[in-house]
Amino acid sequence: MELPNFRKGDRRFSSFLLVISTVTFGFMFFDTHVHFDLLDDVDGVIARAVAAGVGKMAAVGGSQRGNEMAVELARKNPGGIIATAGFDREHAGKTIDLVEFESFARSN
Repeated sequence: MELPNFRKGDRRFSSFLLVISTVTFGFMFFDTHVHFDLLDDVDGVIARAVAAGVGKMAAVGGSQRGNEMAVELARKNPGGIIATAGFDREHAGKTIDLVEFESFARSN
């Protein structure tokens, strides 16, 4: 299999990690940081990633909307998308209800 030509600054591939697994996969691509809430064509991005050989993706929250979308996509794509939740630094000055966030995290 020929590996894609990754170029510094190419945001589409900037967070890919080649994961070696000698037991099951041989190797696969794992996109470790995807903000799906910032994309216009989520289904298309997922389809193109899978077609390009991406085995897993980490859906990163970063905002309430992003967190909810990450969980939703992980539920729709079990084994292919892993959800992470949290808040990006631009939310640091805003009030975040940590009790509500903990409840959301524990229920998902």
